[in-house]
Amino acid sequence: MDISIAIPVYQAEKSIAQVIDSLQNLSYLKSKKWELILVDDFSQDSSFEIICQKAQEYSNIIGISLHKNVGQHAATFVALKEAKGKYLLTMDDDGEHPIDQIEVLMQTMEKTKVDVVYASPKKSSKTKFRKFLSGAMKLTTRLFSDGYGNGSAFRLIHKSIYSQIQQHKMPFIFIDEILAWYTKNVFFLPMTFLSSDKVSSYRTISLFKLYNDIVFTYSSFPAQFLTKVGFSGSIISFLIGIYFIIKKLFFKAQLGFTSIAVSILFSASIILLGLGIIAQYIFRQNKLLNEFPQYSIRYRTDE
Repeated sequence: MDISIAIPVYQAEKSIAQVIDSLQNLSYLKSKKWELILVDDFSQDSSFEIICQKAQEYSNIIGISLHKNVGQHAATFVALKEAKGKYLLTMDDDGEHPIDQIEVLMQTMEKTKVDVVYASPKKSSKTKFRKFLSGAMKLTTRLFSDGYGNGSAFRLIHKSIYSQIQQHKMPFIFIDEILAWYTKNVFFLPMTFLSSDKVSSYRTISLFKLYNDIVFTYSSFPAQFLTKVGFSGSIISFLIGIYFIIKKLFFKAQLGFTSIAVSILFSASIILLGLGIIAQYIFRQNKLLNEFPQYSIRYRTDE
């Protein structure tokens, strides 16, 4: 199998048929042995009925329907576990990703010898709020985790990487972060995305919930924040305390409320520092529970 294409589908009855037909009619794919894995994420419209119809029309389609809505990344992971191709291409169901650029993604991977090629959108039809939240998520992953902080759901992954991820068992899945656990050999390819009429299934509360899950599952931000605030506060309050002690000893100044305030500040800082240390410990235990890999084999001479 040359290529596996994975598409998570949700409420896409108006777009998914066109996406499927466009892939089937793509001249580049006609020269390849490929499969299309469509995972319906508990849609409440006719998305899965359309998938079933297309599966009868095209023999290379695998349609999967889930018992409940699990989100885009988990649905993509379902398809990833089913994939058999040398390369895995992931994409959205709304027609925003330019299918005619699949060959370019493949050529880029073969030329650069990377493990993952991301299409990095130069232009997107998403709302300003979605772009803002997406930017915040990418900034968080760049600063406080192992994530790339760039890219999109239009990505090409070599089997040497996704075959290892197939064994992953943690309950909350964020594909890009897990990819970053296994490889830093990544290329970001600037690409103009198409416009889409599909309304995003993400509501404001859902986006914040996703962001919250990412921060507390993959990011070290809570631990770093508590540690840095506690350490900084303790240093500042210690220096202020020294200042007032000198005033008391050498200048006979009356400290009064100021000394009490400094003492409280110092005590609070020590508590925050202690919580930060505990948070760092919990974060490291969390990485163990999430099966954070210690290494990832890129090549073998016996294969």
